[in-house]
Amino acid sequence: MKIRHAVLATSILLPGSTLGAQTVRDPGTPPLASEQHYLAGRFRLQLEHAVAPGATPAARAALVTFLRKEVLPYLGREGAAVYPVVDSIAGDNGYATIAASLDQADITRRVDRLAAQENAKSPTRFVGEAYALAGLLDSYFEREQYLIQPILRSDLSRKEIAALRAQVHAAVEAGPGT
Repeated sequence: MKIRHAVLATSILLPGSTLGAQTVRDPGTPPLASEQHYLAGRFRLQLEHAVAPGATPAARAALVTFLRKEVLPYLGREGAAVYPVVDSIAGDNGYATIAASLDQADITRRVDRLAAQENAKSPTRFVGEAYALAGLLDSYFEREQYLIQPILRSDLSRKEIAALRAQVHAAVEAGPGT
């Protein structure tokens, strides 16, 4: 028996959760992909405001706050809930998820560097860091779309994937340390 069955039984079905409780906006899109698409879209809107000519320190701070309160917790919970299942399915000792895990660490470092520039008199370095972070997030979400999600779809039902999404979403809503 694969480890995924134990992971699904202990990690995904949290007290009070039910399979299929989350509604997928687009029935043709896997639940995690739609969540990431939504998050990436919100990031792009924040980014546009923060790097626009004449952007205020408040706009830059709003981008950093969004990254720290929404993007980073989502990525952390996704890694904790989804990657063990992916690695179990792939049976490759973590090779399927190592690049994404490293990207998550790099994204966190880049958010910290971005935060260090948010109140600078000249926004040039902030803008450069913001665009570098945008490229890294794009790469991360593409890797998820073309590597991680196909592995999940190869072995899990839509209900099981929806349960993973629900777990990630619930953990982010609950806040840090949960």
